Amino acid sequence: MFRRMLRAARLDPMLYAEVKDDPAATVQAGAILLLVSIALALPGVSTYLSDRNPVLVFLWSLLFNFTGWMLFALLAYLPMHYLVRREEGFLVYLRSVGFAQAPGVFNMLLSLGEFWALLANTIVLLWILACVIIAYSQTMRVSILAMFPLAVMGMFLGVLVRDMYSRILLGT
Repeated sequence: MFRRMLRAARLDPMLYAEVKDDPAATVQAGAILLLVSIALALPGVSTYLSDRNPVLVFLWSLLFNFTGWMLFALLAYLPMHYLVRREEGFLVYLRSVGFAQAPGVFNMLLSLGEFWALLANTIVLLWILACVIIAYSQTMRVSILAMFPLAVMGMFLGVLVRDMYSRILLGT
C-alpha cells in the first residue's frame, strides 16, 4: 500500500490503471483516507483546535475526508455511467480517487505555524488536485485537460463540505 501511495504522490498515471483493475485496492484506498484523516486531525488537536474535544476534531477530519472521497468519486461516476455509458462500477472510481488523496498525509505539516501552514495547505491541495485529475483521466480514459474542470469542481465542493462539518461539529 505504501509503495502505491508513493506512486500516487509522484503522479504516476500507471498506478491508477493498476488500481482500477484491482478490487483489493478499495480497502487500501480506505486505509489511505484513514491515514490522511489522522494527518489532518493531528495539527487540529495540537495547534488550531486545541480548545476543542480531540474526538470531535478527529471525527470532523474523518467525515470531511470520507465525504470528499465519495463526492470526488460520484462526480466522476455519474456522468460517465449515465451520460457516456461506461460500464465501470462506482468502486473503480472510489479506488482511483482514494489513492489520489495520498499527498494528504502531508497535512501534518499544518502545525508549523500560520505562514507555513498556509503554504503547506496550498501545496497539498494543489498536489491532491493534480492527482485527482490524473486519476480521473486514467480511470475514464479521457484527456487530462477534459478532467480539469471536474476535479476543480470536486475540490470546491470538498472545501464547502469541510466548512459545513467544521461549523456543525466544531462550532468554528
